[in-house]
Amino acid sequence: MGFDPYYQWLSIHPSERPADYYRLLGINRFESNPEVISHAADRVMLHVRTFQHGKHSADSQRILNELATASRTLLNPGLKANYDQELILAMNASAIPVAQAIPVASIARVTSPPPTDSANNKDEIRIRRVRRRRRGNPALQLLLVVLGPLLGLAILYYLLAYGIQGAFKPKRTNQPPSPTTASEPATGPKPTVPPKESGPR
Repeated sequence: MGFDPYYQWLSIHPSERPADYYRLLGINRFESNPEVISHAADRVMLHVRTFQHGKHSADSQRILNELATASRTLLNPGLKANYDQELILAMNASAIPVAQAIPVASIARVTSPPPTDSANNKDEIRIRRVRRRRRGNPALQLLLVVLGPLLGLAILYYLLAYGIQGAFKPKRTNQPPSPTTASEPATGPKPTVPPKESGPR
């Protein structure tokens, strides 16, 4: 088998030829985003330029010219509209296999058998098991419901009995009483001392 630059460089199989501009650039057919088209063209042309100085330089130059034409056509709105119309006419004129005309997802949807009753029963059993797991143990839930309030009451009682009483207890001081306060009588008025009489000297 001889050298095939379209197949080896661009991965375009002989059955896909003649390749349209979208296939040459490796993008979806009728792509409308200019940035996607421009980036794809730059990427493919950069890859083909690496073969310019080898023994396949003539093939490289020929494909580069085709890629430039494809990029210039698809990036021009007027040229792209005309090319898309011609491409649609060519696709309608050619015989398109059923596998290409119908998307794969639609084929799978049509050919897949409808679910049987046994499959539905299995799904229902699986759902019930999942619900039972989520419910958990009812005895454990009842224990948590009963013990939760009791534990909260115990903590509240402890705070009321010990925590709040300790805040209002008088502080004890170990300092001895001062001598002035110790010598003074506890009750009663102080005794009065009569003034001294001043006589003749």
